Amino acid sequence: KKYLARMALAVRPGASAAPPVLSYVSEQCAADKELVLIAVEHWAVSLQYASLELQDDKDVVLVAVKGDGMALEFASDRLRSDKKVVLEAVKNRGLALEFACDDLRDDEEVALQGVTLHWAAFDHVGPKLMSSKMFVLRVTRMHPRRITSEFSGDADFEYAVNCALALQGDETM
Repeated sequence: KKYLARMALAVRPGASAAPPVLSYVSEQCAADKELVLIAVEHWAVSLQYASLELQDDKDVVLVAVKGDGMALEFASDRLRSDKKVVLEAVKNRGLALEFACDDLRDDEEVALQGVTLHWAAFDHVGPKLMSSKMFVLRVTRMHPRRITSEFSGDADFEYAVNCALALQGDETM
């Protein structure tokens, strides 16, 4: 256990390559909260190798998603439905919205956080918000050259987008 912890600690947080320490351990070690916390702190997506019990442990998952929001993919369904956990994930990586439960993908606060961080998270917004003209307008104002929607062609919508572009110093659509 101490050797594995040292291996995990030998990798600097944020390093581009890290050993998937937990992929080589026994089920007993993958269920050891102390070891898993060390591993996910240094390589967040090692959550995928943690026991199912620890993938459902809010403390462990929060450490993982704060390190890399995409670790949300390996959290339990219960925690992918937990607004606090999902918000932390999308604050770190907007694209983590993809792994949120359907209800949270339709939560305006969660979806806006993801889309604000990365425009491509718009592809993972829930259908209720996608049908909201006001929501789509807010997002389009943030990313007017990136977002297209069912509202393109609507004169009022196009006018609002053109105003946003003008405020940014761009030419109109």
